[in-house]
Formats: sequence, structure tokens, C-alpha cells
Amino acid sequence: MRRVLLWFRQDLRLHDNEALQDALRIADEVIPVYIFDTRIWQGHTKTGFPKIGPHRARFVLESVAALRDSLRSIGSDLIVRIGISEDEIFDIARQVRSSNVFCNRDRTQEEVDVQDALEQKLWTIGQELKYSRGRMLYYTADLPFPVNQTPDTFNAFRKEVEKIVQIRPPLPVTATKPTWSCDIEPGELPTLSAFGIASIGNSGQSCVGGEAEGLNRAKNLIWNSSSAGTLKTAVEDQFTADLNSICSPWLSSGSLSPKKLYEELRTFEEENGANELTHNLFTDLLLRDFHRFIGKKY
Repeated sequence: MRRVLLWFRQDLRLHDNEALQDALRIADEVIPVYIFDTRIWQGHTKTGFPKIGPHRARFVLESVAALRDSLRSIGSDLIVRIGISEDEIFDIARQVRSSNVFCNRDRTQEEVDVQDALEQKLWTIGQELKYSRGRMLYYTADLPFPVNQTPDTFNAFRKEVEKIVQIRPPLPVTATKPTWSCDIEPGELPTLSAFGIASIGNSGQSCVGGEAEGLNRAKNLIWNSSSAGTLKTAVEDQFTADLNSICSPWLSSGSLSPKKLYEELRTFEEENGANELTHNLFTDLLLRDFHRFIGKKY
């Protein structure tokens, strides 16, 4: 019996989740885990500001709760812990005697530091951290240049990839279920007060976390004419525009895959033709990838 951990991070979804599919492909049992890292949830920046504010905190809590509900609906569950990510993952891996830990890789410094620390701890018990790539439109292997030669301007980057590199289709939700038989307590979902964050009322901004909400937003953004009409305004001023036309919170938390949003965009264009909405949206998705590749480069 081969048992692995699946560490959910900023990929809070079942659709187009490469780490999930990689884990299911090689393991008999897959145990999903999410860690509320206290360095983020109770930490402060060097200038004294909280690293996570109340609106983002509520959104992430809703997204994790939705992910747990989705996993439970298919006979699985989500292990939830509060603490230091590398310590909590290591303790669970040792407890359940897994063989590996799977996750979607992050490339920016704080996330890399956590990955490196977890790798070193897992090596002491003969386990490995297995990385997948599931955060972007483009795969590094598909680029016409190595990452360390990514153009430093967006226009140059766009000329290199837009007409040349094909975007892979999103991975479907797998029919294989991430179930396990070991005895481990799933843990309770925390509340905002557990992190010393004050509860917030309804602010009027209809940003509800979760995969289903993210998928609905993608459809509404592209197919709903009223949302399409407000996209230009929304890009220019996200604070006063109709928030039904904004998808960035779900993309950021990983509740919505950028490839899934792109697929919806292309389906619309095949049936209705391209327009300003689809052009601007693809430009924004491309710009998102560009910034991430620059992050990898440096």
C-alpha cells in the first residue's frame, strides 16, 4: 500500500490540479492536507502591517471550507492544522507513514524557504517532496527560451509566446478518489478569532471563496453581457466597479485555474468571435504569467 500526502497551498480546487492528479497516479491512498501557517495568519511585515487582512482571511477560510466539502462529497476529507507548515506536514507524514508529499511548486522567496525546510525534514525519514506545476497558463518546458532568459519587458515576452506557444487544456476532475484508510483526526476549521482577526460583516463586496464560486465567476465574466460591459471599468478601478466582473481573488487562491478561465474564453470566441472583453482578459492572463516568470527568473 503506497500512501502519499497532498499538500494544498494556493491551489484550492479539484479541477486542473496537477499535484492531485500526479499523486493519484502513483499512490493507492492520497491524504489531502492544508496548513494555516501562523507566520502568515498571525505574522506582520517588516513595516508592522498584518500579513493577512480580515477580508482576505475570510475569503481563504471560505475557500478551504469549500475544498473540504468537495473532498467529503467524494468520500475523502481534508486534514487541517494550524502551525508552521514544514513542521505540521512533517509530523503528519511521520504519523501516517507516507512515502512522499506532493504539492504544486511556488517560486517566490518565502514559499521557497518553506519548501526547502520541508524537504530537509522529510529527508530525515526517507521521504521526498514531489513538485508539480499548476499555477500558470504556460508550462516552463513549452517556452521558446529558458526561464533565466525570460524577456524583461511584457511586450517582448508577448511577442515570443503569444503566437507560438500553445496553451495546454486544463486537466479534468479525475474519476479516481483521494481516499485513505489510516486513523488520523481531520481537525476543525479555525475561525477568524483563532488568529486574533476581528469578524467582519457584509461589506457589500460579493467575493465568496470557493471553487464553485470561482467557476461561476469565470462563466459570468465571459458570457454575461452586463459583466462584459463593465470589464474595462473593472480593470481601471476594481474598488468601484461591479465586482461580478472580477476573477482575481479566485485565481490568487487557486480556487480557479487560469487555464480553465482561458478555456472558457476560447469557447466564447469560437461561438461569438473575439471582442474587446476577450482581448483584454487574455492580455491580463498573459501579464499574470509574465510576472510569475520574472519571479522565477530572479
